[in-house]
Amino acid sequence: DLGDVRRMATAEFGPAIVLVGLCSGGYHVLQAALDEPVSSVFLINPALTHYRWGEHPYRRFEPNEAEEAQDQRAGAARPWASRLMARLAPVRGAARRIPGGWWILKRVLVTANPSSMFESLTKSGVRVLVVAADQDIRKIRRGEERRYDSLSRTGSFRLQGIPNLEHTLLERTGRDQVTQILRAWIRATMSGTTDPIGAVFPEAE
Repeated sequence: DLGDVRRMATAEFGPAIVLVGLCSGGYHVLQAALDEPVSSVFLINPALTHYRWGEHPYRRFEPNEAEEAQDQRAGAARPWASRLMARLAPVRGAARRIPGGWWILKRVLVTANPSSMFESLTKSGVRVLVVAADQDIRKIRRGEERRYDSLSRTGSFRLQGIPNLEHTLLERTGRDQVTQILRAWIRATMSGTTDPIGAVFPEAE
């Protein structure tokens, strides 16, 4: 679908494209930009982690006891990936508690390491801005701090945390903050500046 939209957009407006995605849309944006580079990508609270069966994050906001019971019923069909993640859960828990455990998890037990995807994007000339709640930024960086610091020094990548940002952006204050950053990012990218991150966040200089 993203490929179809891009072809229609470039036919009418030209080749400069900024892809924007919220949550799982951020993951789709990443994959689309890896398939075919764009001017820049803007990821909002991107879903970059696989959850075990029954650990769907949205239930934190809208709990559904009937649905939860249905998921946990005996003999429920489960995707093989969910079964695999459930089997690896004890290993994951143990690895988190040892020095360097998070590095092992992200390099060995994750199918697509986010930092590797970001690195591939920046090498292809795509500017990347990730906006998320502070605690989510810490989770993304955990175990890969040096790699993300190195990516940030290229001037083509930034992880921007926002305190208490609500995941779905239904909360007005957070939505307004993200909208302001997004508009500045699009202006900076489309203006042809060689440093859109510096234009949006002057303190980065």
